[in-house]
Amino acid sequence: MRDTLLRPEVRSLIGRGLFLVVLGAVLLAEAWSVVVIEQSIRNASDDYARLMRQQRKVQADWSRLVLEYGHLSAPVALEKRARRLGMTYHPPAQTILLYED
Repeated sequence: MRDTLLRPEVRSLIGRGLFLVVLGAVLLAEAWSVVVIEQSIRNASDDYARLMRQQRKVQADWSRLVLEYGHLSAPVALEKRARRLGMTYHPPAQTILLYED
């Protein structure tokens, strides 16, 4: 009954208006999704940069530790530390082997 009360021109304007409202809502939703995606990309990029800095720091620490380990485990360094602690070499006669090969 309502359709019979409206003229065809009015009905086409209402149909176009409804289409434009729906189209505008879709466009706004797409624009908002672009903003959200760009922000998530920025956040991911910041996280990646932070993790790369952390990785470089950990790699530098690891390299320093490997170098320090190599230095401290050298025979000369071990002998120096043993002398500081008062350790001496025993003659072979005083040496007791726990396991014989």
